[in-house]
Amino acid sequence: MNTNDDLNTRPDGETMLFADKQAQAKHWLQDFLQSGPKPTPEVFSAGADAGFSDRVLLFDVFGQIGGKKFRDKGEVFWEIVN
Repeated sequence: MNTNDDLNTRPDGETMLFADKQAQAKHWLQDFLQSGPKPTPEVFSAGADAGFSDRVLLFDVFGQIGGKKFRDKGEVFWEIVN
């Protein structure tokens, strides 16, 4: 049985299990950062366009993909460390 905490609403109005949402976000973030570091606002904006909240990307997925943040010229960037 699913509770409201287990479900997330997609932009098309459909619902999915939170674990499925995390898996999709993990795959999306890996692909997005594959080409190199990206500034935090760009990650959050593109993630929102893809249907993922800042919270899911930062707290639920980022550490799972070997993500690292660094600061350059006052801006925080995200990257994957292999």
